[in-house]
Amino acid sequence: MIACRMKVMAAAVAMMLGSSAAMAAGQVILCDGGTGISTIVQNGATNPGFAPANGCSNDGRDFAQISDVNGTSPDYMKVGSGTVEIMANDRISMLTRVDMNGQGIINLADGAVSSASKEGINGSQLYSLASSTANALGGGAAVSSNGAWSSPTYNIGGQQFHNVGDALSNLDSRIAQSSGGGLVQQDAATRNITVAKNTDGTIVDVTGTQGARQVTGVGAGALSASSTDAVNGSQLYQTNVEVDALNQRVQNISIGGSSIVASQANDSPASATGANATAIGNGAQATAANSVALGDRSVASEDNTVSVGSAGNERRVTNVAAGVRGTDAANMNQLNALQSNVNAVAREAFAGVAAAMAMPNLTPNQPGNTVVAAGVANYKGYTAVGLGGTYRSLNNRWLVNAAASFTPHGDTGVRGQVGYEF
Repeated sequence: MIACRMKVMAAAVAMMLGSSAAMAAGQVILCDGGTGISTIVQNGATNPGFAPANGCSNDGRDFAQISDVNGTSPDYMKVGSGTVEIMANDRISMLTRVDMNGQGIINLADGAVSSASKEGINGSQLYSLASSTANALGGGAAVSSNGAWSSPTYNIGGQQFHNVGDALSNLDSRIAQSSGGGLVQQDAATRNITVAKNTDGTIVDVTGTQGARQVTGVGAGALSASSTDAVNGSQLYQTNVEVDALNQRVQNISIGGSSIVASQANDSPASATGANATAIGNGAQATAANSVALGDRSVASEDNTVSVGSAGNERRVTNVAAGVRGTDAANMNQLNALQSNVNAVAREAFAGVAAAMAMPNLTPNQPGNTVVAAGVANYKGYTAVGLGGTYRSLNNRWLVNAAASFTPHGDTGVRGQVGYEF
């Protein structure tokens, strides 16, 4: 078939189509490739109606330049197997529609896209719109190069949905379920909030993808032996303050190697290096076996001893009960009682010395004579008086003496003596 292409100038087309420069529905330009002559069908009748500058022929120069069209209302201009081209900056206006008879329109420029635009849209613009829509939908939605559409896939609650409507419906039902009967619920009357009260499980884990989380806004929990409330940081802080303020704090306790060490101060820890030794107090040292050092800087350096101080750092041991057994420690009351007894014995001894000194011991110088005498004596503040008598025998061989002494405390002493002279 001989191809017939027609290059039509806008001015000539306007003349051919009439003063309105429009082509009514069903009107076409006919180019008959068999005869090389183009015609215009007007009012149902074929009308040659123009004089082509060059006829459509089969010699390869298959175009005609239309310069004049007769008639005012042509039905159509029909072109045979060819192409009608519109020159640059010219246009054809149609009254109603263009019937492409199942054929495509090619090389269509991008039409303006706006709310008021009435321009035609080409395939690339539609592809761009589809691609943008796919990107907005997400879920793997895509448009292939030939315009084929791939539906999105939304994973919600372990289910897959391939359109936005189904996905939103599922989310809406899940939200409604959560607000009405989910894990977290609020009583309409009391306004108390419960978590998972109708399910099992004993551990609440708030760990996230970045690790552990803080739980904030926790109210002060009840503190009692039966309380199951959570406590907050301020309560723990107050507890720490109270523990630190205890007067009898033990800051450093260690038990090991059969020794016990306890220290309240931080500057010098206690040391118990002896076997089975015990050291309690800042800087206390128990270096001997079975020794005990009690108190600040006490030193127990001898086996089987208890030390409550050190040289120049002695201490009293108070509230000691009276000893009972032979190995018990004696308290001060017991020592005072002993001292009182010792003092009483001393007084009596001193008085006895005075009583002995007060007894007279005078001797008669003639046979048959008797001497009677009295005496007084004092020793260490204790006084005694004495009376006595001595007799010499007639043969001047025997002496007989007797004496008595008395103390202010009612003590009495008596003495008797017999002597033979040869």
